[in-house]
Amino acid sequence: MRYRKYVVVIVSAWLLILIWTGYLLLENRRMAIAREEHLHNLVSRGLQIFASNCATCHGPLGEGVVGPPLNREEFRGDPDEETDVYDFLYTTIDQGRPGSTDPRWVRLETGEWASFTAMPAWGQAHGGPLNPQELRAVTTFIMMGDWNEVVSHI
Repeated sequence: MRYRKYVVVIVSAWLLILIWTGYLLLENRRMAIAREEHLHNLVSRGLQIFASNCATCHGPLGEGVVGPPLNREEFRGDPDEETDVYDFLYTTIDQGRPGSTDPRWVRLETGEWASFTAMPAWGQAHGGPLNPQELRAVTTFIMMGDWNEVVSHI
């Protein structure tokens, strides 16, 4: 009788270990899928916000009109990995940029053009219409979105 209890306990322990191992193996996959879905939703929301608020100055393809181009290669990447780029873009959108109220472009010594046109603050904390989630969404779109999709949302 005692032997039987030991067998039941050992078999139960091994089953629990196998179930726990299976769960841990599947959890990484589940988390990766959830992250991808979250990023997709964030980019989609950011696309709508960009089309409604940003395309006028930055162009529907992010090519720059009054404001500077945003479709530059150095702005592309995963926001979780390229944190310096993400922070720069988020802060710029949130707080705006100082500059002239008249559109003004200046050619730099490197030959590139730079916009010195003021950008309004879009974050609610600075008087703009966008909450932190919307700021995150548009920043994520700039970094990961498909610029060709903006035209169909204008």
